[in-house]
Amino acid sequence: MLDGVAVKSKVFVCPEVKDNKADFSETENLINRYGDRVIGLKTFFDARAFEVSDITTVKQICDYAHKRGLIVMVHSIGTPVPMKELLETLGKGDIITHTYHGTEHNAAVDNFESVKAAAKRGVIIDLGLAGHINTDSAILKKGIESGAAPEVISSDITRASAFKRGGRYGMTVCMTIARCVGMSEEEVFKASTSTP
Repeated sequence: MLDGVAVKSKVFVCPEVKDNKADFSETENLINRYGDRVIGLKTFFDARAFEVSDITTVKQICDYAHKRGLIVMVHSIGTPVPMKELLETLGKGDIITHTYHGTEHNAAVDNFESVKAAAKRGVIIDLGLAGHINTDSAILKKGIESGAAPEVISSDITRASAFKRGGRYGMTVCMTIARCVGMSEEEVFKASTSTP
């Protein structure tokens, strides 16, 4: 309880990925354990740290989640496939985070056309700033200028991002960065409050 208000957290379950295949052996147990707090599955589609070589795991996770009425959230840095292919795999309500990263297969490759098309289909475009660890400000700026601003601004606070600026990192810093690179104040507040 926080000042008489119950805080109800929501959970994303992360299926294991081995040899370019999603492993759901523990997923159902976790879904049962957390019950209606589970809103989706998250996958780290990052070939630099995980055993992924093509879109197979994302398709498997989307199929599994959507059959259960769950959404999918995809960490999009270091993907082994172009952003367009990844976004075309996601459905309405699914989330792509770290959309404006600066690694290979980033959103700027096709001038943000795949991001705009996905947003029109209902895929949620999340900034996932992470203290500049997972976002390239120049690409974010180009995205905003191209009409592909993030619909959601999230901080993605981790041990690495929280202390990147000496412990001065948080949601208001993320909002300020988005405003400084071109989002209007109204867009920033909407992407930080009502849309999420």
